[in-house]
Amino acid sequence: MIKCDINSKKHSMCAIKLAVVAFVFIVMNLWTGLANWVQATNVWWFVGAFVILVLAAGGSGCCGGKTEMKPEKKVAKKKKK
Repeated sequence: MIKCDINSKKHSMCAIKLAVVAFVFIVMNLWTGLANWVQATNVWWFVGAFVILVLAAGGSGCCGGKTEMKPEKKVAKKKKK
């Protein structure tokens, strides 16, 4: 689910994901009515919402922008004479 590579340039995205998880835990802890509703709700509603949101994103990244990856440039080795 949460794939974070600290050594990559995308460590800020990892921090954002973990911050959202922590925020949800804080809200659930402070707002007991919400926690009770989550426990009373069937898990398949959350699975369905997850699937719909993933399909709506369409694999286009978090903000709907293009996430095309450019191929790496091939470096040709010079032949020795």
